[in-house]
Amino acid sequence: APGGSNDIDIVLPPALITAPPVTYDTLAGCRPSAEICPTISGSGWVLDPMILTFPDGSTYNVNQELAFGLPIDQSLLDAVTGGTLPCLDLTSIYAGDPNGTWSVSITNTGTGSLSFSVPAFNIVVDADSCSLITTDEVNEIDAVSGNIPPGGSNVVDIVIPAPPVTFPEIDPGCEDYGDPVEVVLLDPITYGSANAVCVDSINGTVEVTIANISGGAPAVLTGASYTFSDVAVYDATNNAYVITLNGVSFPYDITVSNDANSVGGTDCGVTITLDVNPCDDTTSIVDRDLVSFLNIFPNPSSGRFNVEASLIESANVEISVMNVLGQQGYNSNEFATAGAFNTVIDLTDKAEGVYMVTIVTGKQLIVKRIIKD
Repeated sequence: APGGSNDIDIVLPPALITAPPVTYDTLAGCRPSAEICPTISGSGWVLDPMILTFPDGSTYNVNQELAFGLPIDQSLLDAVTGGTLPCLDLTSIYAGDPNGTWSVSITNTGTGSLSFSVPAFNIVVDADSCSLITTDEVNEIDAVSGNIPPGGSNVVDIVIPAPPVTFPEIDPGCEDYGDPVEVVLLDPITYGSANAVCVDSINGTVEVTIANISGGAPAVLTGASYTFSDVAVYDATNNAYVITLNGVSFPYDITVSNDANSVGGTDCGVTITLDVNPCDDTTSIVDRDLVSFLNIFPNPSSGRFNVEASLIESANVEISVMNVLGQQGYNSNEFATAGAFNTVIDLTDKAEGVYMVTIVTGKQLIVKRIIKD
């Protein structure tokens, strides 16, 4: 306004610290070198595989180079390298331009958690061989690390050069910023499959198997674990959690979450809804019992189970065996005359674990649990 005045503030963005790219020019003799020394710790883990992917899309399979493509566990490392992963010479595994995004992909197929780390390392360009520089060029690359639960996978990226960072402007009056706080971003909890099997149709006992759970805090935080709305028992052989329900109403919800809550209390939970009671298919079909005696032995067994039964009258006898994931491992269907019935269930070529045996005679259905050890 006439005769007036005004103040105008000009706000400049904070300064950025940008790391220069690694000098790379093979014609000028500029070939970067580095020594990368990944580490693995934990117990019961199996590395299958560990793959480094470079900026040009080429890969280096650690399993292939170290163990001829075989899974790597601690016993193999003890025998081949003295217990640790070997250091990798960059010039031996990758001859391309190192600038860009590298990724380290690891899958843990074992029964125990795995912690891995790629410690900080330097990428060096030698001035004696590179005509584009007058002094040795040293680029420090920050460390990366992660944790992988049994049956899980993880991919971490290494960005070269490091992304730009904001240079902090510190108020001279501030003497301390306080204790550091680590912020961890979590993937949502997911699961591979959820299968419900009727164990006891009379009492309404249902066994639920939830397999290949991943994500959430246990995928990245040491000591974190999955929690369930019902009591769950971990089956390491099948990387699954087994929940036994007795006399519940369906639809029925089971919630999977983790015990390390995020800011605000979010537990990253996922809800699994079981719409149909698997025992409903069996409680109403028993018209008249044809089996007066049934025994499956030995149980547990190394793979061969004897089935002994007594039939009140002649009938078709159908026997099917499924694992806790709902995959069929054995099936037979034969006509049997009244009296003693004997057969053998052969699971010698199947994995160890819990199996459900379903025997159907006429309109009678019997479910038994057997264990292969």
